[in-house]
Amino acid sequence: MIDLTRLLQRRSQAGQFAQPGVGQSGHSRWSLRIWGALEIENDQLNIVMGREEDDRTRTIAIIPYPSESVQLRLSVNGKEIRGYYRQVDEAAWHEAGDEH
Repeated sequence: MIDLTRLLQRRSQAGQFAQPGVGQSGHSRWSLRIWGALEIENDQLNIVMGREEDDRTRTIAIIPYPSESVQLRLSVNGKEIRGYYRQVDEAAWHEAGDEH
């Protein structure tokens, strides 16, 4: 199991402004990239989490989010990915979604 945590903060006024990515490769025919981002779309700030595997992208969650900073956590267990988020000053994590 892999558990990744990242703090994102707003850096520009428009568009996508933070997208950490983590790559993992195992067998030569299998690769997985998971990512989380804060994005502005239609004047709405959103948390976006997803995965890319074998040249296919799947969205785990798109969540409207009111703050300009967020802490994201992505947990990978085999091919199952779970996304979580929390405000920087909170202790509790909120589940964003999962992908199998």
